[in-house]
Amino acid sequence: MAIAKDRVRVATYIKKDLKTQAEKVAEQQGRSLSNYIEQLIKQDITKKKVKAS
Repeated sequence: MAIAKDRVRVATYIKKDLKTQAEKVAEQQGRSLSNYIEQLIKQDITKKKVKAS
């Protein structure tokens, strides 16, 4: 699967149990883990009204 040109890959390290818990929440919401993380970031940015430069 090709990655869209307007997207970037972000590598990070989290605890295994946190990843497992996040996967369960994502699954409950019908999302992939990646999509769930993106949604959380978007919510936080919107909440704090941060504007991209």
